[in-house]
Amino acid sequence: MTRSEVRSLQERMVTLLLINLLIAVIAPQLFTLFGGITDYFLAYAAGLVVLILADRRYGRVTFWSVIFLVYLIWEMILANIALAWLILQPRPNFHPAIVAIPLRVDTGLEITMLASAITLTPATLSMELMRNEQGGFTLYVHGLQVEDADKMRAKIRNGFERLILLIMRGTDR
Repeated sequence: MTRSEVRSLQERMVTLLLINLLIAVIAPQLFTLFGGITDYFLAYAAGLVVLILADRRYGRVTFWSVIFLVYLIWEMILANIALAWLILQPRPNFHPAIVAIPLRVDTGLEITMLASAITLTPATLSMELMRNEQGGFTLYVHGLQVEDADKMRAKIRNGFERLILLIMRGTDR
């Protein structure tokens, strides 16, 4: 996919998401089934089905978005536990480091999602984004407990970055 095709696909998916949210907000005002928040969830689900019938890619994006959110929450829980354990040690042994991570993501939305996911995870912080020699981007990340920089790079590439590529492009390449 070319960069303009990726951007066009992203814009279409964001538009479909906004339409789906609009359906979820307006439909319960017009048709009340159970009352309360249940109607909003049902309206969102109905809108999701209709929009998937209109564009099957929206179903894929929604599926991978849910997987991404679950993965993000899981990583946040694990990082909180690890950080709490580290801090509660009588003599904590920190291994802080700044790691350069060459990125496969290249649009503004993809980079923002990745940097935000990294920063939301405790003990990591996205610091700087720079262009590398190949014309791509390199993200500099500070980690509080980095024993192996290559392991940290691989975890980000195979976790957050891979899922973002699956959401935005339908492929992890």
